[in-house]
Amino acid sequence: MNRLLPVLALVVAFLALVMASMSFRRDRPQERVAEERAAAAPMGAAAGPAAVPAAVSGMSAEEAARIAREAVKTRETEIVDRLWPRVQRMRERWSRPEVVKPTTLDALLGLLLEEGGDAQEEETSQSPDDRKKTTECRNDLKQIGVYFALYEAKNRLYPATIEDLKAPDLISDPAAKVLKCPFDTSGDSTSFDYLHPIRGDAEPPDMIMAYDRHLHPDGRRCVLYFLGRVEAVNESEFQKQLGEQIARDRANLPEEIVKVRAAVLDPALTEKEKTALTKRLAILERLSR
Repeated sequence: MNRLLPVLALVVAFLALVMASMSFRRDRPQERVAEERAAAAPMGAAAGPAAVPAAVSGMSAEEAARIAREAVKTRETEIVDRLWPRVQRMRERWSRPEVVKPTTLDALLGLLLEEGGDAQEEETSQSPDDRKKTTECRNDLKQIGVYFALYEAKNRLYPATIEDLKAPDLISDPAAKVLKCPFDTSGDSTSFDYLHPIRGDAEPPDMIMAYDRHLHPDGRRCVLYFLGRVEAVNESEFQKQLGEQIARDRANLPEEIVKVRAAVLDPALTEKEKTALTKRLAILERLSR
């Protein structure tokens, strides 16, 4: 009998541990269960809306849908944050004399257009429909920023107008829809105004690159900055930024024109480099009028 007592004690202790574990699992909030299962799942499975309800059986449909939306939004933001620095590095690499292969551009553009853009959005008094349109507008401008970078990498200069992005190896149908803001009901071919980078790649990060031509219903407009950041800016702040930039551009134009004129005469230039500099000089001279 004395020999059985230690064995019985071990069995009782084991059963107590099992019951405590079951009670802990039962008392955990459903959200915690969903988080743990999502963390254990593969990356691709966590991002899909259909994967969440299956993983959290017993949860209400509304709660499962909310978690799915948050997972998708987080995934989109991570994708853009991860890909944009790569585009910047590609710009620096492609600015060298090597030829850019169109297939490389196509592959990158396809990935960015498929994965999505900036999913960030501020808490405002907008209606759900207006918030959705604002997010779409931000995403469109984020993608337009990528097109600007790719155009410059391939042509050695920034486009003279935003319409120049419409090219078979850049923006073509159906991708041209990114040039129209969801709030824009005009018949214009694009909803955005573009400010040419006077100093090229030497522009500061806070340079305004493109912006909504028309105000959104909440009194803001989406603005694309030189390094790819997109923000919804209220009108007073936007006009202040725009005024400062126009004054800075006017001050920089004469110096840049002189610099490019001298560079065009360099006998060491290749034909491609000379063509790009000549086009850039024509753009700068037109902007100075």
